[in-house]
Amino acid sequence: MENKLENKAKFFAQYFGQEVAKCNTGPSNICHIQHYTLGMGNPQRFHLELKNIDHITDEEAEMLGFDDVNHFFISGSVDSMKDELRLLGFAVEWAGWTVEELISFGWIKLK
Repeated sequence: MENKLENKAKFFAQYFGQEVAKCNTGPSNICHIQHYTLGMGNPQRFHLELKNIDHITDEEAEMLGFDDVNHFFISGSVDSMKDELRLLGFAVEWAGWTVEELISFGWIKLK
């Protein structure tokens, strides 16, 4: 898979409907992921601002079915819970690309 706009739009679709898209230009940098960010406009203008998995809270871990953060990390469940983590606004690897690679592409920034 290549770092190109079509793939960026596919990646953005994983977070559709969440308030995590940010505009790289303009007076207001907050926007929703809508059709224009998924290819009908200029996807180069956008990035996603996502949470770092290392900063998961006890409350978020409980939402995922764990007693607390320690049980979440001990279980090593990150790979099996990628969709659930995305729904909570966390950055997780995608299509073989690490979070660090997605950051280097300019597709995401961590909060």
